[in-house]
Amino acid sequence: FYVVVNGVIEGCEHPGGDGLYCKFKLETGKDWVEVCMSNAEASMNEGVTQVSERAVGSRPYFVWNLPFNVSYSSTNPYGWPKLLISVYSVSSSGRSPPMGYGWTHIPTKPGQHLINIPLYTPIASTPKSFLLSLLQSHTYEYRGSAWASEENREVTRVAPTGAFVTVRLNVLTKGMASM
Repeated sequence: FYVVVNGVIEGCEHPGGDGLYCKFKLETGKDWVEVCMSNAEASMNEGVTQVSERAVGSRPYFVWNLPFNVSYSSTNPYGWPKLLISVYSVSSSGRSPPMGYGWTHIPTKPGQHLINIPLYTPIASTPKSFLLSLLQSHTYEYRGSAWASEENREVTRVAPTGAFVTVRLNVLTKGMASM
């Protein structure tokens, strides 16, 4: 069967930060193959948005409107595609501290979907490491995309940020009736 995803990362409602940007990645299981529909079509299964300033108004909203598209083929629904989101702030010192992480599975139902992905941040696992992070102005950051896996989730402590990323997805499927 085939799954085609055309989407837009519309923006983020986040109470902190002045300039935010987003990194995204679509991940699948080992039985999934990315398919190019034509020689001219380039897939975009990962990318980075521009830095956005807070929109004028009462809501702390950052607009990105980054489009992406990807097509997959698989014989097995195990490892269904999921969208991983990482949001970062741009500080005056040139650092990019993480402001939140989130993910969602691509909907299995064809059609248009508006999804708000809640964000969370990793927190210290001990009082000592919490105190050290405060003294050093250090924020915890995940490396790679292992944070979105179900394995070893119990060893990571997280806290909700109260923020979310809005994503609009158009999902097309072919050959799912045989499943």
